[in-house]
Amino acid sequence: MGTQKRDRQDAAARGEPSEHDGGHAGFRSGLSAAEVALVLEAAFEGAPIGVTVSSPARGPLAINQAFAAMLGYTIDELRDQRNSRAITHRQDLARDQAAIARLTAGHTQVERWEKRYIHRDGQVVLVRVTAACVSEPGSDENLIVAHVEDITQARRAEQELERAQRIAQLGSFAIDPAFGEMVWSAEMCRIFGRDPALGAADLDALFSLIHPDDAELLRRAVGDAEKIASELDLRVRAVDGPNGSCT
Repeated sequence: MGTQKRDRQDAAARGEPSEHDGGHAGFRSGLSAAEVALVLEAAFEGAPIGVTVSSPARGPLAINQAFAAMLGYTIDELRDQRNSRAITHRQDLARDQAAIARLTAGHTQVERWEKRYIHRDGQVVLVRVTAACVSEPGSDENLIVAHVEDITQARRAEQELERAQRIAQLGSFAIDPAFGEMVWSAEMCRIFGRDPALGAADLDALFSLIHPDDAELLRRAVGDAEKIASELDLRVRAVDGPNGSCT
């Protein structure tokens, strides 16, 4: 048993919060046990995304309606362990097992990964899974609580945008002002000759790749867009090669 899991169990048995509770103690502190149960049931049943509770030993234990609707099955059908394995794309089974193994061993508190389910009609459903492992005090059984978000349409929209940008030779980037992180589109990487595997260059690096006359214009435009959290549409010239020629 992992150290984090053992700490949580020992603290729960004493009625005390654990350093690994991740804020759960604050959630429980103002509620009675009955109120906690009601809140959790409402959150489970009313969640707009799929939520499942399963045991590595016993299979699916609880499935909400959003998850069932996502895959075109009834809840009772998905509780059947044979169906629960059949709906996962074969090539993703090993990834699932590895993530669950890390959780149950206490190596991680939360696991996040993408996987493919097979809808009842045979279509592939791409999802993002966020899972955690919980257990009752004094019990050796692990329960895996997973939140499952359907990202099929979002990923398809990303691919269509990439295709449109490739045809039009238009690049795009996004900035998270809170963390200063940037994301470049695939076409943006192609235009500036950057390997997509390296991720986006930072703003200073981007400015160095643009003609000096346009770099200051872009700098001001980015600053204005960050202030009002808006998009900007700007045409600039990229410095192409060591001789400073522009495209």
